[in-house]
Amino acid sequence: ESHLPHVSGALLLSPGGRKFIHLLYSFSTYVLGQVMKSEHGCEIQHSIVYPTMNQRTASLGPVISSVIQDSVIREKNEFFEHLQLTVIANRQWKDYTNELVKEFRGLTKANRELELEKRQQVNILADSAIKQDLSLPAKRTITMFD
Repeated sequence: ESHLPHVSGALLLSPGGRKFIHLLYSFSTYVLGQVMKSEHGCEIQHSIVYPTMNQRTASLGPVISSVIQDSVIREKNEFFEHLQLTVIANRQWKDYTNELVKEFRGLTKANRELELEKRQQVNILADSAIKQDLSLPAKRTITMFD
């Protein structure tokens, strides 16, 4: 009565693919039917869940297939629009990231240059202090000349 497909242990151990999606669809349909039955007293007819074509509905076959094709085309178009937006956002993110990396490298280079200049100034001040016969600590820092 549940119309669940045959399930192997491997399918449950490594879920994925069409078979697993079909299992989830069948199981969720069964669960929804049981909930409708227990909570609302409705008996889901299998013809609603699993529609069949009869002579009256057979004439609608081309219409139904046309509607399905139109739906698939619409879904594909929406998918590609979303995909294009994602690609555009990804490109913008990469451009922004590259700008940040360039800015970071520039700031790092400027910081190194300033540190080098500071060390040179400390050495110049230390040399002038030595010439004046002042005692200096072993470690030369800019704060010792404040």
